Amino acid sequence: MRPPRALAVFASLALASCASAEVQTRAATEVQTINTGAAGSSLHSGPTSLSNASLTMPVSPSGTTRLAPPAPVPEALVNAPLAANQGTSFIVKPHRAQAVSAATASVPRATPQFQKTLVKLGVPTDLAQRLGAFIAARHPGESDKVYHGLAHSEEVADLASWIVEDLSIPVERKILIILSAALHDIDPERPLYVGARVSATVAYLSANPEAHALVAAFTSRYGFTAAQVDTLILATDFSIKPDEMAAKQKTFTEAAAGNFGSDEAWALDWGRKLAFIDQTATYIDSPGKAVARIANLSFEFRTQNKASVPTEAQLLSGSYGFLSNLRSKPLYAMLPRPAQERFQANLDYFKEKQTPAAWAAVSVSAPAVDIEGARRYVARALGANKPAPGQIQAILTDWFRENTIDPSSAQAQAVIAVLLSGMESLVPGN
Repeated sequence: MRPPRALAVFASLALASCASAEVQTRAATEVQTINTGAAGSSLHSGPTSLSNASLTMPVSPSGTTRLAPPAPVPEALVNAPLAANQGTSFIVKPHRAQAVSAATASVPRATPQFQKTLVKLGVPTDLAQRLGAFIAARHPGESDKVYHGLAHSEEVADLASWIVEDLSIPVERKILIILSAALHDIDPERPLYVGARVSATVAYLSANPEAHALVAAFTSRYGFTAAQVDTLILATDFSIKPDEMAAKQKTFTEAAAGNFGSDEAWALDWGRKLAFIDQTATYIDSPGKAVARIANLSFEFRTQNKASVPTEAQLLSGSYGFLSNLRSKPLYAMLPRPAQERFQANLDYFKEKQTPAAWAAVSVSAPAVDIEGARRYVARALGANKPAPGQIQAILTDWFRENTIDPSSAQAQAVIAVLLSGMESLVPGN
């Protein structure tokens, strides 16, 4: 996705700050200033939000109007079973297949709360499980290495289900909100270990046959449309750049008007709420978990930008300002009381660590490189042939690009040196 959202407010700013001693970023009517010293940067958030959760939108209507009926979908497509290769260990992409880590796939996982809530709301158990398996198979690589992985998708859907379960709104609306939350950040076409893109997620939900069938299985039962799911997902899109953010907001508001008709105000209200849930869900667990996830976000940024910054310390030092900003919003009141208490515990924890120096002990590393993966890639490309002069370097250049590594970087050159030094293991017959 665009710069990843939940921590993008201070993450994007921290990344930009690495190029100069003092950077000023203007968003809406407020200026955020970052002063970077030798160790990193510090973010100060003012009363004006930098997130789309601060959009001014109409209040929710009574919620009693049924959503527009969906377009008819062939029954065979609606009830299509999961493909054999769509379990939790493998995903299929039009141009390339990517395996989810064997370790991740082999560990028994507890049923996410959002699946349980869907079943309580009347969704067939097999359909709720089908949704869970679909999401689990759509986060490429080792999902626990990144912020916007499977855990993020599940925790956003879990928090959304926690909030809506006991609300006095139609069941169909509750299911629409939970489904949109669960699907909001899959983007299986992204390069490994970078953030998901909302626009790509929405496109995938329409283009991929299994995704289309899954959404159709919900829309045919509960009276909302695939376009309405897309609309709520669009509400979660974010950019740190004011002009880009304004364009994303315009896309969302136009979609709400076009896809919800007389229920436009409801869509605007719940889009705003879903964006807030997306940004908040990481911080209703332990501070230790939040620290690990923020460190993962820095890994995403370094991988995406093929750089050694922003460091974990830079992002972690901005957490208090980011959380304070969320805490000040009226939407904070919609969080269940236990969630508010956990959020406050995180806020108190980060309050004591507002400088990069306070996080000096946090490991700071460049994006990891899978040497053995590179070796296997070269061996497969060579097949039974011995390499011609320069061929291994050429093959590795393709591998670097597929893994978002700059072929001219010192990191890439080190990989080339390692593989060339062990070239006998790549040459058939040795």
